Amino acid sequence: MKKKNSLAAFNINIKDNGVRLDKILLKKFNNLNFIKIQKLIRVGFFKVNQKRVKSNYKVKSSDLIQYNDKIIIQKTVETNKYISEIELKYEKKIAEIKKKIIYEDKFLLVLNKPFGIPVQGGSKVGFNIDLALPFLNKDNNCLKLVHRIDKDTSGILLLAKSKDIARKVTKLFRENQIKKKYLAIVIGKLNKNKGEIILPIKKKKIEGKEIMDIDDRSNVMAETFYKVIDHKKELSLLEVFPKTGRKHQIRVHLQSISLPILGDNKYFLISNNKKILERKKMHLHAREIKFQLNNKKYKFKATLPNYFKNTIQEYKMNYKCDE
Repeated sequence: MKKKNSLAAFNINIKDNGVRLDKILLKKFNNLNFIKIQKLIRVGFFKVNQKRVKSNYKVKSSDLIQYNDKIIIQKTVETNKYISEIELKYEKKIAEIKKKIIYEDKFLLVLNKPFGIPVQGGSKVGFNIDLALPFLNKDNNCLKLVHRIDKDTSGILLLAKSKDIARKVTKLFRENQIKKKYLAIVIGKLNKNKGEIILPIKKKKIEGKEIMDIDDRSNVMAETFYKVIDHKKELSLLEVFPKTGRKHQIRVHLQSISLPILGDNKYFLISNNKKILERKKMHLHAREIKFQLNNKKYKFKATLPNYFKNTIQEYKMNYKCDE
């Protein structure tokens, strides 16, 4: 039988009658900032009289505030500081993500997302970028996801610092006003130096597993441009420019022209080459992004992860990894 988490609780003092719940909690849990408090209320970690409420709920002197003592933990008795279990559980991972911030201003925060970390959570997902958002921001703005890249894709991830900026950036993505450049190492060689793939992609289930696949019956087209940078032995280095943003678009499109991405364990599993099979990390990196927002031009470039650099250097490909 699954053990239920125990609840801690406290009563509202009569002098706090009519004060907003988030302000009460901010005063009591002095190691949690305003954004963290609001998020914890929103997901039901704090309840009033056993019910979920909004963060702007005005408390009454008869109210009982309950919270999961597995979620809010007293970190040190001496300082009486409190911390969320999320922050405590993933302290090292959050610290590592903070090191991956490559740009920040009053509108945006830009990450160089590492390989293997999902952008959003799910039923079988542990740590993810969305979970870390309340702990990344210096100025207490509530960071918003405006796009996604795959768990095993590394590179640039844009985050907005307000709903207004999130709407604007999402619109830019939707209208193809954001120029993206990826770097990919693929298995195989092309007879031409550049090309364009225009093929529809649709979600399918094969043997109970959900994948994206080319579907000629679909009228939702996806467009990908590519340019060959170098070819050595069985591998090619490509710059890839997706015009549309379908799920797994680059991976499926390159697979469709017999150029599976090195280390892609979803769309390429079979090889007789031991060196190929030993490379378990997907070699797809969101390298560069350009756009204009609020009359300002932005351009970001994300450095390559070490495993990607190592492959380029081992195969002596003509590419400057440190730029």
